[in-house]
Amino acid sequence: MPPRADTHAAQTWSPSLIDFGGFRLDRRAGQLTSDGTPIALRPKTWAVLQYLVNRAGVLVTKDDLLDAVWTDTSITEAVLNKSIGELRRALGDSVKSPRFIETVQRRGFRFIAPLSPADLESELPAAPLSGGREAVVPEIIAAAGL
Repeated sequence: MPPRADTHAAQTWSPSLIDFGGFRLDRRAGQLTSDGTPIALRPKTWAVLQYLVNRAGVLVTKDDLLDAVWTDTSITEAVLNKSIGELRRALGDSVKSPRFIETVQRRGFRFIAPLSPADLESELPAAPLSGGREAVVPEIIAAAGL
């Protein structure tokens, strides 16, 4: 279950597949999709998205994001703002009427969209009509990446 929006502690939530607002974040594939279509993100922008989603509903300061995503690299807030802008464009989000990433002026950002773990069954192949359990289990294990 995702962290509650009123949580002050930096809790994390990390199922491998997460759905939100018509998008799917697939951690195993390292990919964001919309209706199955991959959305290209730069690696650092992907990392910012994951960091915010992991802390959904919680204010994440700019310093926290810079330290977490750009570890051991000295950069300015402009680089972070570029990644946030890229995310907003990819998600069709708006600064004035956010659905996904809320800006908390002079402090940081908050991921505000409701999250739900994706239905793993929709990712598994259909079971064959014959062949029994022995034929189905290896396909399920392979599809789940286990």
